[in-house]
Amino acid sequence: MDVTAFLLAGGMGKRMRGITCLPKCMIAINEKPVLFHWIDSLSTICDKIYISLFYRCNRMRSCIQNKYPDLVNLDIICDGRKGQWAHAEYIAEQVKTDKIAIILADNYWEGFDKGEQGIDKLRELLMIPNDKAMAIGYMPQVFSSGKPGSLAWNGMLIIRTEGFRLLVPQFDSQIIIGETIIPFIKNHYKYHTFLMPGFYIDIGSEININRLKTEGYKIGL
Repeated sequence: MDVTAFLLAGGMGKRMRGITCLPKCMIAINEKPVLFHWIDSLSTICDKIYISLFYRCNRMRSCIQNKYPDLVNLDIICDGRKGQWAHAEYIAEQVKTDKIAIILADNYWEGFDKGEQGIDKLRELLMIPNDKAMAIGYMPQVFSSGKPGSLAWNGMLIIRTEGFRLLVPQFDSQIIIGETIIPFIKNHYKYHTFLMPGFYIDIGSEININRLKTEGYKIGL
């Protein structure tokens, strides 16, 4: 499939201090870290998966490499620079696909519970043809605990590579995706939206962790 995944996995989990010392994306839901749910779902769909690390990045990189030693389309970026957007410039230079899916790796999607059916649905979402894109790309609308306008609320940003390259130089590494890039796109570009099924939840807060527990999910902190 002609799409690259850009997984933002550098969150420090400040809201989770006192509950766990794990990076947010390594909190296990149903006995698997959320980051691994994303990798497992995307590895057979995407041409390339870039994982941007910051917090405990060397330990995280070793953990991912030990789990996926033979996954050839995985590129783990860990150079100590701060910010979710710190590695976007490198990816813009390297990417060879027409579309990029920007995903927060500490957000859990209900489709992970559906096995092959969930992977097929994710593939269907990522296959939306370029002729349906407007100037930039697609923003899936989802059920989420995030506030409207944030990346968590929108689920993921599927963006044309040409649009991604236009955005990269306009922001530094310290920006916050939901509060900076999403509003910028909404103010300067047209985009296409669609509904992503189920819920998509930011696990970086005790409230959301308790919500998942209430709904019967096994949480590993």
